[in-house]
Amino acid sequence: MPLSEDEKSRLDEIAAHVRATDPDFVQRLRVAGPERHDHPTSAAAPVGAVDPVRQYNRRLLLLSGLLFVSVSLFSNGLSAAHGLISLGTLVAIAGGVLTGWTTLLLVRFRRAHRTRPA
Repeated sequence: MPLSEDEKSRLDEIAAHVRATDPDFVQRLRVAGPERHDHPTSAAAPVGAVDPVRQYNRRLLLLSGLLFVSVSLFSNGLSAAHGLISLGTLVAIAGGVLTGWTTLLLVRFRRAHRTRPA
């Protein structure tokens, strides 16, 4: 739902007041990320829209983290295994299965997005 002109002007007044009274706060906001209302696509994008580049990066980071955790489980399970039936062996098997599954997901994800979304 777009803002009315009165709401926009009031928001601009608040932003100007904050910039004038607390420049340190404004600097921290700028370091944290770009201002949302200055983004060129924010006016045209619906409220619940997700940036495809951000979504791509988030999924890639999630899959990479899951791959790291699964390889860690696998290697720690192998080092803790004492015999064929032990907790270390079960952890190593679970880590190996999770590593294979995560690798498959990562390869499929990268093939589906051969070019990074713009």
